[in-house]
Amino acid sequence: MPRSMPGKMQRLSIVSEKPLYVLGLNGKLGDVNKRRLEPQPSRLDINSVSGDSRDAHDMEGGGVRARSFSRLARTVILVRNWLVSASEEGDQRSDVDPSAVFELAPSVTRSEAEAAEAPPPPSAPDIPPPPPPKTFLTTAAVIYFTISPNSRAYYLWTTVVSIGVLYNIVALSIFIFDDIYFGYFREWLLLNLFFDAVFIFDIFIQSRTTYLLDGTPVTNIRMIAKNYFSGSRIWLDLSCLLPFDLLLLIQSSASIVRVTRLLKTYRVMEFHALTVKVIMFPAVFRIISVVTTCFVLFHWNACIYFLFSLMQGIDNATDTGFVFSYKKVFNPVIPTCDILLEDADETCAYDESKFDALDLDQTEPLDRTVYIEELMEYWRQRGYVEWSFSNFTKEYSMSIYWSSLTITTCGQQPWPENSAQNMLECVDTLLGLMVFSVIIGSVGNVVSVMNKQRAEYQEKMDAVKFYMKYRKVNPAIQERVLNCFVYMASQNQLTDERDILEVLPPRLTGQIAVSLHMETLQKVELFTECEVNFLYELVLRLQQHVFSPGDYICRTGDRAKEMFILKRGQLSVIDDANSEQVVELEVLNEGSTFGELSVVRVAGNMLGDRRAVSVRSVGFSDIYILAQEDVSAVLVDYPTMRDHLYEKAREMLRAKLLLDETEVDDDQGLLGMLTLPTDEQLSRLQAAMENIDRQLDDYARQQQESVTRQKQRITELEGMFTRNKRRIRRDCERGLLT
Repeated sequence: MPRSMPGKMQRLSIVSEKPLYVLGLNGKLGDVNKRRLEPQPSRLDINSVSGDSRDAHDMEGGGVRARSFSRLARTVILVRNWLVSASEEGDQRSDVDPSAVFELAPSVTRSEAEAAEAPPPPSAPDIPPPPPPKTFLTTAAVIYFTISPNSRAYYLWTTVVSIGVLYNIVALSIFIFDDIYFGYFREWLLLNLFFDAVFIFDIFIQSRTTYLLDGTPVTNIRMIAKNYFSGSRIWLDLSCLLPFDLLLLIQSSASIVRVTRLLKTYRVMEFHALTVKVIMFPAVFRIISVVTTCFVLFHWNACIYFLFSLMQGIDNATDTGFVFSYKKVFNPVIPTCDILLEDADETCAYDESKFDALDLDQTEPLDRTVYIEELMEYWRQRGYVEWSFSNFTKEYSMSIYWSSLTITTCGQQPWPENSAQNMLECVDTLLGLMVFSVIIGSVGNVVSVMNKQRAEYQEKMDAVKFYMKYRKVNPAIQERVLNCFVYMASQNQLTDERDILEVLPPRLTGQIAVSLHMETLQKVELFTECEVNFLYELVLRLQQHVFSPGDYICRTGDRAKEMFILKRGQLSVIDDANSEQVVELEVLNEGSTFGELSVVRVAGNMLGDRRAVSVRSVGFSDIYILAQEDVSAVLVDYPTMRDHLYEKAREMLRAKLLLDETEVDDDQGLLGMLTLPTDEQLSRLQAAMENIDRQLDDYARQQQESVTRQKQRITELEGMFTRNKRRIRRDCERGLLT
């Protein structure tokens, strides 16, 4: 889609339609503009001509010539319309059926129509209507309840189910640690009952979740239930609720019996897919998902390591052994004296110079085990603060530290001391390599996707900067171009809208265009009471343009042949007829439309075909433009709308005292509505004739191919006759061939 670049003069045009002397705006000006609309000679009469001034004598003398030219133009247009209608590749209507996009109005019965036409009853004192009855959840509402998988309620429910699955994944192995088992066993049972109830209710929710059948949502509860119960999900949901929890009556610490709850993991994957679809930053969520997956792997591996340590025995474990030992995790000790400040206590340090354990060359680490008792006694007298942590904190922190280092194959670990420890280290390392390679690949994909758009933006930016420097563009224009480029990148407008939407079906593309522009187009005075199908055809022909600060959308005296819809930004309407005194008449905000009478041509329009004012962009502005030729192409297929627009345009001009009734002829005016300037009509006629030439060439080529095939068949028949001449003659003599 074409876009305006900063610094490039926008030679667009606007025509006056509202009570302004310049252009049609959805608003009013002050008394100054009202005085300019008085029926007296003004700048409006001057702008109504196409450039050169003419006096009354020239107008009277040229009347015959103008009428002769108009007859010639009508003849050319009639020939052109006949040629276009004869060609299959002329102006065609959209392939999208408008009736498939817009919903029909509900039918009205005869009694309702008569009631609407009946006179209103006599006025009565205002009595407030009774409040509507309160509705409660009924049995029928529960029986016929359905939920769409794209609804917000279904997404929230999937979130709750996913939280339950993640809870079971974490709590399933955490009871390896005694502090958790003895401290939170009752809370664990209550949460188990709660999430089991959630899983049971999830079966009901999924049995009422609609699905698509050939693109159509199925809402019949019998078909929905049949689709769910005949699939594989029902078996996973029932298997995960098997009552293996009864084994806790025998061994209360065997939390692993709830491993069947992990069959519900597919709901977490569904939650991930829904979240990526609805959030604004899916790449960030993917990174969070990868981090969560890493934590779950580290957590399970840490629990396995601590269980293995319990089986190996941690009472006699050393601080350099393979298994867990409390000697590896000490409580931090913080001295109370100051040693790092400027007025530090010089005695706040233990003198180690009297021991030979310190290597002066720093080639050997300092061994304080020789005087550890004396060192501890020194600090007891000086005073210190000890941060105490629970056994669970020490056990879990050390275990997950070992787990993360082993899976990621980073860092130095104690050497295994027996065959069992060797086996655990090998298996854990192999699984860690495979799993973590997948995780690293996922992170790489996420990062590459995040950087792809940035890299494309930087490449385009560098190309633009290199071109401007190579061509020695004015530095001021370079700055405007770069600012516009940054703005378009921030609004995701570097990619053409048509390139983005071309992958969608035409119907969906039309629905997007309707949702963006139909409401604004229906508010335009010229298009009020128009057919919906006609407006739909116009909406599909809107084209987006971006204007940078200070760009002119149109200037005084430009040809008026477009209508504008302001979607973002602000525009300033400027009266710059007097270059010495430029006056700002009005500021247009988002949703404003102007130039509506530019898309039709009405005989007797005193505004002519030139702009009376200039319109300039205040900041960055996004504007959709509807061209006059597009409207003319659509009106060819909607003759009733052509009559309606013509009468509406005349009515608007007459209300503003801008219609010369003496120059208006109904037949001539209707034809003039579709009559574009001569050069544009001739160019369109040339394009239509080129299309017809291409079709004739295709027909000639097809005819030549057909003649060639017929000649080949005749040649084959002649050959067959030559080869079988005697046989055919003999058969004829015998009377076998009649």
